[in-house]
Amino acid sequence: MPFVERLIAERKAIAFVSDAQTPTVTMPRIKALLSGNIPNFLDLIFNLNAAKFGDDNLIERAFSKNKRIVFYGDDTWTQMFEESIFLRSNVTHSFFATDYTTVDTNVTENLIPELTPERLEQWDYLILHYLGVDHIGHAHGGANSSLMPAKLIEMDNVIKLLYETLKRSNDSYLMVITGDHGMTEAGNHGGSTNEEIKTALVFISNRKNNYTKSATNHVKQIDLAITLSTLLGLQIPEKSRGKLILPVIDAFESDKQFKLCYLFKNAVQLWKLDQTASIENTTLTAAINAHAMLKASNEIDSSFEKVRDLYLQYITTAQLTLISDISERNLLPTLFGIALGSLATLGLYINKKLNKTQTEHD
Repeated sequence: MPFVERLIAERKAIAFVSDAQTPTVTMPRIKALLSGNIPNFLDLIFNLNAAKFGDDNLIERAFSKNKRIVFYGDDTWTQMFEESIFLRSNVTHSFFATDYTTVDTNVTENLIPELTPERLEQWDYLILHYLGVDHIGHAHGGANSSLMPAKLIEMDNVIKLLYETLKRSNDSYLMVITGDHGMTEAGNHGGSTNEEIKTALVFISNRKNNYTKSATNHVKQIDLAITLSTLLGLQIPEKSRGKLILPVIDAFESDKQFKLCYLFKNAVQLWKLDQTASIENTTLTAAINAHAMLKASNEIDSSFEKVRDLYLQYITTAQLTLISDISERNLLPTLFGIALGSLATLGLYINKKLNKTQTEHD
């Protein structure tokens, strides 16, 4: 994707590798991106017939703030959210896996009118979920398919169209480009291999044209929700286990006091989720006390890094603990899901056997 790569090289965009948790299928991954929570394996079953979202999330938070949201793409989104949330929407169907053309051209055809001066004034958030790359992987040769290079260029051109149109506008904007999951060389996903859990995550904005290169290029997929909620002035989703992506926050916020306040909110969010009090709180207490002393002294430059590092130490430890805890709690739903699958298979077998017996009696 040469255009995106050029923006990154020129420091007009900042890129990360985003690590997802399992299961690496669409509905659970959308939930993770928008709530910061970690869905369980029952969502793998529900993915076959996407249910309402359930958890607190960015979309409903934005809608409650009277933000105007437009969506085009994978119909999983419109199954998870009420139709009234979207100012305009048009969907493509994700289970027609052999189609890698019209599932994308339909999205782009709906996108183009949204970029006219009149339409640009009508929406606050525009969400596009393209399916073609995924479908090429599934049905046309996997990640190394001969169709993949042209498809990636097509996506690159869409990003270029968005970038150049928004750059000409007077409004500030933020573009976030990511995937819900990766795929194996054979085009499969759902598991926990590196190829399946890793996706690109790119931030582009006309408010920042000189991103500082990040020392950390890996983030967690669940980190996006808290980062976006902070940038967009929304409340953090209640079950978010995410950690602020600091290089992005640093790009948009220069005030050190605000940065420490964001870290405080991040730390408190994770502390509230610690149901079993399994996380050592000494570091958090030290961070809050040092933060209070800093505010009282009004000497932000001298102690900023110390307070920031204390918050980050707690946030990093708390996140790892909470991810581990929820992974252990997800074992029962996983076993329950396997049992449901077995019962369904058994039910089909019994039904088939009964039908056969009935036919023989007839």
